Amino acid sequence: MALIFTALAACQPEPPVANPCPELDWSVHLHSTIYDEVYQAIPLPDGDVVVVGNNGGAVQIGTDGTKLMPAYGARDAFVARLSSAGVVRWSHVIGGFGADRVGSASLSKGGLWFGMRAAGYDILLDWEPLTGTGVGVDDPTGSSAFYLGFDLDGTLLGHRRVSPETGQFGRAAAIDSAGNQYVIGSFATAMTIGSWTHSPTEEATTRAFVASFDPAGTPRWFTSMGGHAYNEPAGMVLFDDHLLAVVDFSDRDNTLQHGGTPPEPWTPGTMGLVSLDLNTGLLTGSPDQESLYGSDSREFEPGPDGTAILTGIAIAPGEWHDASGEVHPLRTFEGWTGNASFGYRATLDRTGHLLDVVWQEPQLFGASATPGPVAVAGWEKGAW
Repeated sequence: MALIFTALAACQPEPPVANPCPELDWSVHLHSTIYDEVYQAIPLPDGDVVVVGNNGGAVQIGTDGTKLMPAYGARDAFVARLSSAGVVRWSHVIGGFGADRVGSASLSKGGLWFGMRAAGYDILLDWEPLTGTGVGVDDPTGSSAFYLGFDLDGTLLGHRRVSPETGQFGRAAAIDSAGNQYVIGSFATAMTIGSWTHSPTEEATTRAFVASFDPAGTPRWFTSMGGHAYNEPAGMVLFDDHLLAVVDFSDRDNTLQHGGTPPEPWTPGTMGLVSLDLNTGLLTGSPDQESLYGSDSREFEPGPDGTAILTGIAIAPGEWHDASGEVHPLRTFEGWTGNASFGYRATLDRTGHLLDVVWQEPQLFGASATPGPVAVAGWEKGAW
């Protein structure tokens, strides 16, 4: 398998312009003999790009073709910063003995923070064990939720195993101006944060969670949500007093649980948007949860001017509603008469209401939220 990520000029929304397609600035492909994928590409103000992804075997990074990153186990996560010409400035590989998987990365308080699912007894950074990461169970394949932070020079800012149980996935992480830390993910068995323990229902495959820790690592609050079937979070965006989170695949009988209180009925809508107070983790506001029909979210990240950017896949035929309530049909291919999956890049305001949508080709994966150049990540099957 091989993959590509590219840095592009931003595409203009409707109405169409003379040349509506992005113009390629530069592109880089990564490849290994076993498995690799770029999960996210984040452009920086100086033109550099930070990428996070997964690899098995040795993955080659960069236009110079000289950076090789061998995986420690069956699959590891990696993070790298590339120059505006695609040359590696720094990189790290993170993982242990087992199949590890990176989640989403976000820039907050001058650093890069991301969640991951880590398997095995210990987690290693560039083949050196990180302290306090041992799973502590006999099953080396049991997965735990972690989050890590690096500054933009590649120095480790911190890391934490979220809960002592296994069967968990850290999807995304962020830090606020006061240094409080937030992590979103999912769990398949009982999960303990501080003195609180939540469990999925018997019918649920996984349950989503959002948890917060103070700068010293003491749990502040723990909120979980979901119902039947999978309940996978796409990510979260922090504002000054609340956060927005997106949870996909929620089915019937959804509930939301906070701290030691019992689960209460919860109606997430098709987008699964939820707004939580930063200090308490309690519900606040009423996000617009029905604007994107059949949404399958991929990334949720901060946008310019106090907005949030949601990228994903929606099923057409369908419709979306703008901030004024006007209904718009989902775009489809010319001559296409059946259902189709289309990538979208939606802008939401701080309350979670939809401002606009730019439709892309089918199955777009990992578009950037930053203004100006847009970095796109994905993968291709087959060998180069």
